Amino acid sequence: AHAQGKLAHIFLSQDTTFVGLDQKNLLVWKQLGLRVLQLTYMEQNYAGGGCLELNDSGLTQFGRVLIRDMEDIGMTLDLTHVGERTFMDACKAARAPLITSHSNPLVLAPNPRNITDDQIRAVGDSDGVVCVTTWAPLIWDGTPVMPTLDDYLRCLEHTINLIGIDHVGVSTDSMGTMGAYPKHDLDPDALDYGSISDAFDRLAQPPDNNNRQPSDFNGIEDFPLLTQKLVDSGYSDEDIKKLLGENLMRVFEATWKPEFFR
Repeated sequence: AHAQGKLAHIFLSQDTTFVGLDQKNLLVWKQLGLRVLQLTYMEQNYAGGGCLELNDSGLTQFGRVLIRDMEDIGMTLDLTHVGERTFMDACKAARAPLITSHSNPLVLAPNPRNITDDQIRAVGDSDGVVCVTTWAPLIWDGTPVMPTLDDYLRCLEHTINLIGIDHVGVSTDSMGTMGAYPKHDLDPDALDYGSISDAFDRLAQPPDNNNRQPSDFNGIEDFPLLTQKLVDSGYSDEDIKKLLGENLMRVFEATWKPEFFR
């Protein structure tokens, strides 16, 4: 697509529940274009525990086989949203590079969606990539003001200092069309999703609690502002290219196996 000057979309799923218990279904999804698969969402599923699950049981046997089969047919494993125990189990089970597509350092922004330094190192040790996201609740330090791109840079630089710039990327967790993200009705029986964003909404008072981006950045539509921030912060063109996609492309080239269906 790049060689032809076209815009490409990478098909990613934020859960493995839809795969079901017949892992041959992975082949169908691979043929349909799925290339990145997140092990869990917030809850427990067949593979393991999500980051909000009350009792993270760790990676299940099904999850171990699922990871093996993903690697065999050529899918990238994403550990965003995954519970800490399941996350670390998956890192030990995996043989291929891993990613977290939108997770930030817990030490700088306490939030159940963020990850510990040990988790960050585990992804780096796999020759994978931790993508630091601009999503405002995950860069917010708890003060009653909206975070900015300066807060984002703190999270980015912390991650780079831990695992090196070759293992870090940027992401926004932002919708492509503003306002398109569906509103969710309150489910009294669901896990506490509010633990991720309620305090942020109450104290930081974002103007848009559907998109939730820094005060000086509105997600994908403002992406050039993020690039300029990296330039102004002294990053070289070579390093900026790594952060904006070259590091992820290295992982995709190592995991996708385009020859699988040839």
